[in-house]
Amino acid sequence: MSIPIETMRSKFWNEIEQNNLQGLFDYSQKKFLPAIDNLYYSCFINEQNYNQVEALLELLQTLKLKANETRESVQYNDEVLLTLKSYSLYRYCLSNPDLYDIFIAETLPNENTPRIVIQIRAYALWTLGIEEAAKMAYYSAEKILADYNLRIEKCRENRIDFCYHTNFFKSPNKIFKQDKNGLVKNCHSNLNSGVIHADLEQVDEGTIFHNNYLCFGSKQSNNLRARVYDKIKEVVELGYKDFFINYWFKNKMISGYDKYCIEYAFIRKNCQYIEEAKLKFYLENGTNTELKAKIKEALDNPRTTFKEKKTLASFMPPVTRIINIEYETKRKFYYYSDEFINNLSLLELNLPHPLKRIFKILDNKKIFLDYLTRSTLAFYKKDGDEKKYLPWWERLRNTKVSGLKADEKLVREYSFLMSRKIIQRKIINAVGTAAVYDDNLETTFVKDVSDWLSNINDNMHQKVKLFFLKSNGQEDHDFSSPLLTDYLEHKRKVEQRVKNRKRKRVET
Repeated sequence: MSIPIETMRSKFWNEIEQNNLQGLFDYSQKKFLPAIDNLYYSCFINEQNYNQVEALLELLQTLKLKANETRESVQYNDEVLLTLKSYSLYRYCLSNPDLYDIFIAETLPNENTPRIVIQIRAYALWTLGIEEAAKMAYYSAEKILADYNLRIEKCRENRIDFCYHTNFFKSPNKIFKQDKNGLVKNCHSNLNSGVIHADLEQVDEGTIFHNNYLCFGSKQSNNLRARVYDKIKEVVELGYKDFFINYWFKNKMISGYDKYCIEYAFIRKNCQYIEEAKLKFYLENGTNTELKAKIKEALDNPRTTFKEKKTLASFMPPVTRIINIEYETKRKFYYYSDEFINNLSLLELNLPHPLKRIFKILDNKKIFLDYLTRSTLAFYKKDGDEKKYLPWWERLRNTKVSGLKADEKLVREYSFLMSRKIIQRKIINAVGTAAVYDDNLETTFVKDVSDWLSNINDNMHQKVKLFFLKSNGQEDHDFSSPLLTDYLEHKRKVEQRVKNRKRKRVET
């Protein structure tokens, strides 16, 4: 654990020392965190009795029609919902929210096409662990098929994403710095196409390109791709995988200050709010009253631009960035190694037989990662025929890949709290918007909530008691509106979507 040099060079550093705030800024630098970020596998089933397959497909078709009519998911059984999602030729999706999706094809173009593809979500992999998540989805599919006397005969890999989260660099720009000829020194790949995505920042001198996503390989390829991108930007702006924030913090990859700023931006789904978060942090921890007054004035002014906030926050330390280096491997990548894979050993023998091939790959991932980090995307200097890896890449290659211990309670609790904060913010903003429509510009939040509830109520002559204050021990149920017709049904549907984030909170 140490304080980064950028923090000690910031103008805020003197106040950090004087107020003993160093503990909010230290973390383990130049760290790599390996993981499996996506796991998809396909299932082949016995289809000798095709009438049973047709019966299952007929039920799925009926439920899909209902889902299309209501534009909502439909309960299939006590574990999964039939959703509106589809994947390639797999038009039926049975989903356990946050954990896994079971995609089922209506028609198969040939006998080599699997009837089912199972996609394990990152949330399940990080909370339950790879083995438990893979088995949970497998047993769920097995249960669905058993009702029709169908069974899974074999499984094979469909997609496995190996990744390394690292705080080694401040941005992908630092890794892929080009010279005037477009050369990125010491970067080597056996892939011959790619994509770069950049954020553009307008400054007086021109435009700055902030590369935040680089992809090696084609999206249409059924083989493999390598990606390097700003993971914090993805988490914040896509508004999911919030559990990573706490995971990075618990693994000392980011500081308490970083966590504060990232969470602030996450709730608002915009990385630009990191600059505002720096200013908020100073209001809570800084000591210069004149500067705090200036910051408060700027934040209270709705016309203050992002550029102005960024300039004002320039005295604060930068926020640590997490870069994701990821290898997306698909079925074709493993196709020519079938015999080799079959002869690999298994660490865990307590697996359904069809899943054992998948885990021969996962248990021996070091073999595949050695190839990927040597040939697919690598950073080294060439000395004749010899490769001399750059120190940071050597460090990545030597990182233990046994994986992280899943902390289900920690991740679920954190994700639940972050999701609730987002909902609370939406409600607060909605109440404020409603007040503006009613020309109530200077009223308090409590007054606006009371007026908002009153305006929903059909019985306008009765003032709604704020938050249904109890009278004589009984709740006030005298509240009705056409807007509330489907309220309980809406709550039931939301419960199905978020049940996995709530379940362990209730149990513990």
